[in-house]
Amino acid sequence: MGKKYTLYNASCMEAMKNMEGNSVDLILTDPPYNLGLFMKNRATNLKAMRENFFGAAGWDDLEFEEWEKDMDAMFGELSRVIKERGSVIMFMSIIKVETIIRLAEKHGFYYKTTGIWHKTNPMPRNMNLHFINSTEAWIYFTYKKHTGTFNNEGIAIHDFFETSVTPAGEKRHGKHPTQKPVQLLEKFVKLLTNENDVVFDPFCGSGTFPIEAAMIAANIAPGMNRRFTSLHWTNIINSELWDDAVEEAEDLINLSVDTDIQGFDIDENVIKIARSNAANAGVEKLIHFQARSVAELSHHKKYGFIITNPPYGERLEDKETLPAIYSAFGKQFAKLDSWSAYMITSYDDAVKYFGRKADKNRKIYNGMLKTYFYSFMGPKPPKRG
Repeated sequence: MGKKYTLYNASCMEAMKNMEGNSVDLILTDPPYNLGLFMKNRATNLKAMRENFFGAAGWDDLEFEEWEKDMDAMFGELSRVIKERGSVIMFMSIIKVETIIRLAEKHGFYYKTTGIWHKTNPMPRNMNLHFINSTEAWIYFTYKKHTGTFNNEGIAIHDFFETSVTPAGEKRHGKHPTQKPVQLLEKFVKLLTNENDVVFDPFCGSGTFPIEAAMIAANIAPGMNRRFTSLHWTNIINSELWDDAVEEAEDLINLSVDTDIQGFDIDENVIKIARSNAANAGVEKLIHFQARSVAELSHHKKYGFIITNPPYGERLEDKETLPAIYSAFGKQFAKLDSWSAYMITSYDDAVKYFGRKADKNRKIYNGMLKTYFYSFMGPKPPKRG
């Protein structure tokens, strides 16, 4: 897969204290914005929304001075673990950016820029009363030096990024209500794996994770199997240009790539759907699907990656089975002592029954559903060559 990327979402002080000094190249983090008291004092329906949807968590209701003290301590620890010229990308409420910059500079970080994340399909709250809140800020720092690694490959990268929830065109790989967008999965795979790394999903469902991993490994361009409305805008874009772009993308596909991508699910019918989806995507020969329980999770290779979206227990009868499922998953993963696992779930007790504290934890909202992205890090593989 070419370049190697390392993603750290470190927001826990205790976790950072166990990390080696001068060991981190990139820190990508989303610390508390501490907007709880601010929202509570505003006479808007956002107050009720925070209490009913987000939850008025205690760490988001701090007095400003207490939150500032915590952020100061965080930057102190970040300055210990990060390498010289290392980078930090930090998401933050726009009203707190100035404070964050001041605290970061105090600990030796060099402020580069403030960028914008634009959500293309946000909830249209009170759209007839005011502007829709569709943006969040992110701040870019380097440590000690004014420049750090920036692999733009000669392309101008703007400080403005757009993403959305899963578009309807990607639902062909399954109809799961919490299916993740290809764009998100592609980032995870590219950031977390290298060429010839093992990618494995013990709860593969309709196969979204393994299929996207295989498409990336085979260099299949996103959207290759989709149809776009703009294809019919012949008065703006000549149809021959589309044909040339598709032909160029097809020439770059490499289906002879060596992969070890596996997808397990206990339901044989779901596995049949996954195989069909893989065939539709043209990567059925790059993935091994098998009807198999997570209690049978094993692999003979070292330094593999598990990327999975286990059952959430949306129905009461399903929720009763979750402790056994997550316990079995944790027990078998513990035997893979050189592996790393990345798990997306909305189950609140996932880590409790998994039996291991997550090295990193980040909240991800899939529409209105709050999920957690847990990282359980294994040892780094030895350098090749």
